[in-house]
Amino acid sequence: MRFLLSSSSDEFLAQLAIALFCIGVYVYYGLCLLRIAQRTGTKSAWWAWVPFLNGLLFFRIAGRPLWWAVLVVVPGVNVYILLRILVDVCRRCGESGWLTIVLLIPGVNLIAYTALTGAQGIKFAKMLGLMLLLLVIVPGGPVVADLFLHSSTKLQLRALRQNDPRIRKAALHNLIMQLQGDSSLANAGLTQAILPILTDPDPVVRRQAIMVLDRANMVTTEAVVELIKALDDPEYSFRENAAHALSYAPNEAKETLRGALPQLIREVERKNESAGYALGRIGSDAGPAVESLLQALRDPDLNMRQSAIFALGRIGTQSERVVPALVTALEDNTTAIQAAYALGLYGPAARSAVPALHQALNSSDDLVRRNARDALKKIESR
Repeated sequence: MRFLLSSSSDEFLAQLAIALFCIGVYVYYGLCLLRIAQRTGTKSAWWAWVPFLNGLLFFRIAGRPLWWAVLVVVPGVNVYILLRILVDVCRRCGESGWLTIVLLIPGVNLIAYTALTGAQGIKFAKMLGLMLLLLVIVPGGPVVADLFLHSSTKLQLRALRQNDPRIRKAALHNLIMQLQGDSSLANAGLTQAILPILTDPDPVVRRQAIMVLDRANMVTTEAVVELIKALDDPEYSFRENAAHALSYAPNEAKETLRGALPQLIREVERKNESAGYALGRIGSDAGPAVESLLQALRDPDLNMRQSAIFALGRIGTQSERVVPALVTALEDNTTAIQAAYALGLYGPAARSAVPALHQALNSSDDLVRRNARDALKKIESR
């Protein structure tokens, strides 16, 4: 009797394990399909959870009519339909159609479905793929991993040339997330591929293109010219991203950046905090912006005040007006760190701030004390 009970119990546990595994796989693929549908802007994404409808959802994601599903029962034709749908789904997600081969391999297709879900999915899929590669060819693992990562970037750049804006958006989104994790993927080819997209008619595509340049730290002189034009865009988020990217303009592009002074001053007055950092990049030639920056120094928004201090310290002119304003900022705990550093940049011209800086040496904040100490050395040593 005990044997029968034990056997029955083991069988039940085995069946439960199989059932839980099947449910887990169904839920995982359902989540992947739901995310792919949302990513491509496909309607009825909830079909991902309903048997039969989740199959039809593939047709919708691929942009094919639902009546194609009838052809699945036709021998020979069904093979073509399956391949066509999978290739279209891959391309809609900004990936190569060759990924279809991986989608057809049971078990391994888990990696491909994960990659199609977006940037986070790509990271996870890369991890799975690299683990398999390293297990198969350990000596060449690092080289293969590097090729794998860069080939993925090449696929995104190829997708940027597609006419469908949804594909370009997906590719740009992937590039943004990839560069966030590894900025070494940036190269001259990436900049050349992004520049034409800065004038794309779709505002979302233009904004994403600027974010790619920003994340890649690839703001070349040529890119600066296009980013300055972007400061006239009617959409605030687009101008904000453009100004942020301009704050990383290279030294050789400073002359070009100076041409954007009127637009950057206007953006400061429009509460665009990134414009302050771009003005700081221009340096002393941005003197005409001091009045607007002093106004921004009284803004209730902390980020706006901090960017104004950054710019004023690096412009370094009109000390008789700026230094008293920075002393006031030094007395504010939220801006004391930045103000102490900016006063140091003025050197002897900030001598009137010495008493306030000595007082800042008693601050409970280590960075405030450190910046105040450094500022006093710069002021008193010249």
